[in-house]
Amino acid sequence: SGIELQLQLIFHELFHFVFYEYYYSYCKEKLNDSQFHNLKESLIVLLNTKYFSEITSIYESNRVNQKKLGSFLWQEYAKNPDSFNFQEVLDKAISLKDSLLSQ
Repeated sequence: SGIELQLQLIFHELFHFVFYEYYYSYCKEKLNDSQFHNLKESLIVLLNTKYFSEITSIYESNRVNQKKLGSFLWQEYAKNPDSFNFQEVLDKAISLKDSLLSQ
């Protein structure tokens, strides 16, 4: 529905703002601008978690150049959704930046 699409867009953009606010300084020491952008865009797959699916049924997918990282993030989440540790997964993604973030 139109409202659902609008909500999904709001969630998507807010997710970027929150990530930027809380993690930009942390990531800029470890990633170049392109890698940070790919990470920020790939994180939207986390909008498909059970927490957001209660609000909207629209599925978020990654652009072609972020699919590998998006898939990695989703697999990490799926391992244990009830105790997903965002910081641990972020650090793991950053440590694999040459294979996951450089496109």
